[in-house]
This record gives sequence, C-alpha cells and structure tokens, in this order.
Amino acid sequence: MTLHILMVEDEQRFANLVKEVLEFEGFRVSCVHNVSDARVEILEKGDFDLVLSDHSLPDGTGFDVLELVRRNLYGVPFVLLTAFGNVELAVQALKMGAVDFLTKPIDRRHLTNALKRALLGQQKTDSADWFSDQARSVAEASEHPRPTHSILVGDSDAIQKIRHDYGVADQNFSKAILIVGENGTERDQLAMHVRSSDGVRRGAIRYDIRLLHKDLLEEEFFGAEPGLGIQLASKPCVLELARGSVLVVEGLQDAEEGFIRKLSDYVHNKHPAVSDVRFVFVVTEDFFARASEHLYLQDFLSSGVPHVVRVPSFRERSLEDRRLSLNALWSRLVTSMGRPDLRMEEDLIHEMCNLPWYKNFSEIEEVMHVLALRSGGAFAQVADLPMSYRALNSGNVQNNFNLRDHVRLAKERAEKHWVDKALKETRGNVTQAAKLLGISRRGLQILMKTHASTTQV
Repeated sequence: MTLHILMVEDEQRFANLVKEVLEFEGFRVSCVHNVSDARVEILEKGDFDLVLSDHSLPDGTGFDVLELVRRNLYGVPFVLLTAFGNVELAVQALKMGAVDFLTKPIDRRHLTNALKRALLGQQKTDSADWFSDQARSVAEASEHPRPTHSILVGDSDAIQKIRHDYGVADQNFSKAILIVGENGTERDQLAMHVRSSDGVRRGAIRYDIRLLHKDLLEEEFFGAEPGLGIQLASKPCVLELARGSVLVVEGLQDAEEGFIRKLSDYVHNKHPAVSDVRFVFVVTEDFFARASEHLYLQDFLSSGVPHVVRVPSFRERSLEDRRLSLNALWSRLVTSMGRPDLRMEEDLIHEMCNLPWYKNFSEIEEVMHVLALRSGGAFAQVADLPMSYRALNSGNVQNNFNLRDHVRLAKERAEKHWVDKALKETRGNVTQAAKLLGISRRGLQILMKTHASTTQV
C-alpha cells in the first residue's frame, strides 16, 4: 500500500521539488500552502500516514498544524521543517509531539531517510544530523511517549481521557490491560495495537474462549498436565503460541470460576509460561455487572488486571466527536470505493449523528456503503438512507411520507428484486451475482443484508 504524506509548505518551488523527490521514492503526496487548507485536508480526508510541515506559514505556524494532527490524526507522525534553525524551537516541537525537526536546505537522502524513520517509529541514528540529535537530547527527559496508532477520532475530554489511559497502559509493558466497550467500537482495534512485553508493536493473537467446550478449555489454553491430555498434547497450547507476543482474550465473562482463578494466578504471579506474554482482555460493561455478583471475578480485577480502558459507544460521544468520526469513516470508505469526491449532505450528517447505532461503527460502515452505492450525484442525501433508519428518527415515517419517499421505497424494492434475481440466476454464487449486477462482492453482501434477501448462498 502506498503511504500518503501531507506536506504543508508555502514556498511553491520548494514544495514542488520535495513532492517530486518523495513521489520518486514511492510516496503519495498531497500538498497545501497554509494552515487553513491543512485543516480542511485533515478534517475531511484524514487518510495520511505522515504530515510534513514548514514552520513559517502565511496564516500561522507549523505548531498550529501539529496541534491539528494531535487532535484529529492521533498517532500520525509529524515532522517540522524550517529555515530557522535553533535548538529551542526544535525542543518545543519535540515536546509538543513532533517526531523529528529538519532544517533547510536539506539533501534528498537525508529527507527521505528521516521520513522513513518517522514512519517506522525508529529512533534517529544518523550522526550527520547534529542539530536534531542535539535537540532530541535536550528534550529527552521531558518528552512524553508518543502513540503509534491512529484509531480514536475526536477532541472531547472523554476521548482525550481514553487516549491518556490507553497510552499509560500501553507503555506499562509488564501489566495486563482490560479494554471495555460495546461491539463495533474501536475497542478491538485498540486491543490489537497494544505493545508486547518487550515494548515492540508487532501485532497480536486473538483468542475467544467461548469457541471451545468448557471441558477442553483449560487444556487447550494452559497446556496438558503431565500424563494427561493425550488428545491435545501433540499441539501447542494457546500460551505457547503467544510467547513473545500480545494475547487478546475475548469472552472472559462467560468462563467458569476454575479457569478464571487459574488465569488470574498465571497473570498476577507471572508464571514462567507467561513471562513474555502481554495479556489484553476485551469485555463489555456486562462483565462488571457479573463481577459484582461473583467473588472470583472481583479477585481477578483486583489482582490480575491493573489497567482498565473504557471505550464509549458512538451514541455516548459528544456531537462534535460523532461528526468527526462519521467524516473520517466516510472519507476512508469512499476513497476505497474509488469515489473520493463523494460527500455527505449536512442534513444527512445531522440525521446519522442522531441515530442510535447499537452496533456502532460496524453498523455505520454498512449503511455508509449502501449510501455510496445508491448516490448518483456529488452528494449522498438523507433520502439515500434505508427506510428503516429514516423511520428511527422520524417516529412514524408514514406521517411525513412525500413523493421522494415513494421514489426511494420503489428504488429499494427494485434493488431487492434485482439482488434476488441475480442470486437466483447464479444459484447463490455471490461473486458471480456481484459481477452480474456490476458492483463489488462486499457491496452485494451489504445490499443482501439491508434487504434481508432470502436466497440461499
């Protein structure tokens, strides 16, 4: 996948030269010339892997752009570029969250190496860059750890607290984490981005303990006791597979007391089998309701899991956070569908902000996919929403039924007719049916779910 860099530079000639160099190196580069345009790119697109900004800009400074990145592109590396080289400015940039500070003029090799290091999250090793090394050594003592993920979108106190709690938990490599939230939120993504016990972010192993029969769970998870477990002894247990990595455990609230107590003992006492395993437990709020009724779950929380991170549902967030999340998700979706210029009308954004979305972002993404498929113009409209979602906000949809609603209902019926017909003609082959309809396989699957198609596949 081509990495996307946003460059904020007001000197047109210099910007063109840098853009040419970076594109030759295989990057995709979007260039703007002031803070205002950078704000538009960050808020409306937000699909950047790195931001490179000059410090002196017509309507502000590079610090203004850095603040935008910190608030809206959480975890995306920021590199400051300026002709005014002084240690104080570099220290301030690093303390604010910049990963590097480069001075003009800069040679091609130095620029590309610096950006690649920033993208890889590596510490600087180039001794020729004495200026940045000096600045980093001054700032090192007070610099806060920088996250390397870009998952949570928003700027409210609640979102900022989650980022803080997650950052503290993530940096405490030897401790387990309990991430609480509804299905469809960023809960699972946060769990998969936790650093391992040696501080390296290398991915995670997910294990749902609900998928195995209770009589076999302990043997598969902890390993067979000597002389026992003939059936499973020939294959490695879950803890063996997770050595040196992060183990994300789901379904904890459904486990029996014996398993929970043994797991708590392993985690709390750092059993040799888990000395290099980082545990992350993913649960819903129901877990705490059950814990209030069972002592063994209370013991597990008090001894085994010191860090708790709560992720709010979409409907619990501030209006501004909901709007930012919708715009970010929409931008990623339409870009992946090859329609980056497709926008949502303001009325549609308002309508979607006020829907309950009980399945959170997983449900939102499916509905957005339908919106993008239905929209034939430059803007997706409220009328493009499936009728069932429009009814949620209007109470009794029949009371406000107009000509546009009749047209939309007719279109939905036609969609269902052609989806069912294509599936029938291809004998339930979703891939062939999608080709017949001229849409993607994913698009067809979402339409099938939207219209509850009964054709067997």
